[in-house]
Amino acid sequence: HTYSHACNNQARKHSSANKSPINCTKINQTKSNNSTKMSKERMNIFARHPFIIGLTIRLILMSALPKLLDDGILLQGVKYTDIDYLVFTDAARLVKMGQSPFKRHTYRYTPFMALILSYGADTPYERYYGRFLFCVADALCGLAIVTLRRKSRKSRRRGDDTSIRSTKSEGKKEGESSSSSSSSS
Repeated sequence: HTYSHACNNQARKHSSANKSPINCTKINQTKSNNSTKMSKERMNIFARHPFIIGLTIRLILMSALPKLLDDGILLQGVKYTDIDYLVFTDAARLVKMGQSPFKRHTYRYTPFMALILSYGADTPYERYYGRFLFCVADALCGLAIVTLRRKSRKSRRRGDDTSIRSTKSEGKKEGESSSSSSSSS
């Protein structure tokens, strides 16, 4: 509305100075088309880079939620960090000290996990190191699933025509054989 009003004012000024009027409808349509193109381009960015966007969202949540929930800033008594994460980090500290991760009561995971997490143990980034690794691993798993599904769909599309034909021809053969066997009985 504001843009239309400004266009009408501009058209009045222009037509009083010049004899040719400004077509506000055309200007408004052009602006609408440009904004539609921009929103489509934005959506294209999401479609072209889902891995980066998904990872970015995970990393933002990974850093914000523990601060807001675990530190009691947002909700008192609600914890974001699961007890298993604390078990992981305790086992990582044990591995860093040269001990078995299984000395940590309830640690029933692969020792490789504790070894990977031990690189971040007893550092200023300890609170976020494991979360970062889990976020990246989660995003990579999602990327692998999407990639495999796309390949599967492409191969199915290519194979559908032949599989439909072969199914129909097999159905005819079975129908012919069953009809011939029933007529011979």
